Amino acid sequence: MPRKVDPAGTLLRILPALVLCIHLLSAPAIAAEEPYGYPYADPYVATVLGTPKELKADVPARINVSERDVMVFADRPIPDILWYSRKLRYSIAVQDHPAPLIFLVPGMGAGYNDPKNRFLQRAFFQAGFHMVALPSTTHPNFIPAASENGIPGNLRDDARDLYRVMELISRDIREDVVITGFDLAEAATGYRTVAMRTGDNGRNFRIIRRNTEGAG
Repeated sequence: MPRKVDPAGTLLRILPALVLCIHLLSAPAIAAEEPYGYPYADPYVATVLGTPKELKADVPARINVSERDVMVFADRPIPDILWYSRKLRYSIAVQDHPAPLIFLVPGMGAGYNDPKNRFLQRAFFQAGFHMVALPSTTHPNFIPAASENGIPGNLRDDARDLYRVMELISRDIREDVVITGFDLAEAATGYRTVAMRTGDNGRNFRIIRRNTEGAG
């Protein structure tokens, strides 16, 4: 004869296993709800207001930064009204010892001297890196001076333009700066990071993605 199944007995036997599974599944959610310790719970408020002064990283107020420029397209005709953008402007901070070089790329429309860029330049310099701060590919200086087609916004084209600039700068400064490696710290969207990886063509840049919305 077929063996009778006792529903109540079966439930009692599997109940401990069900409780254990529920506990394991809910543990990450409970851990995620623990207070982060940041004063603004709303991410939009945190982005607009930035990091409170008492929570900001302790970085030098000033470092030795020099402003330079690089000619990207020597034969490109530039309208007279844009005479000041014939060359691409950037800033550089150099260690007094061999170190990796970080290129900082700010968010949309920002210049090389954007406050968040300057903050990161000081922070990474304090950590021992050579620092080069670039303008965004959508900055008014970058478009005439370094954009190949003059129409920013296509991620792959922007990536190629940035690589061209970084290669020229690294070539120009190698006589004075001992570089042990290259890094790219990007304050803008991660889409360009993907494009940079895709367009690398074997060039050895390590991507550093930083959320700098509250950095400055």
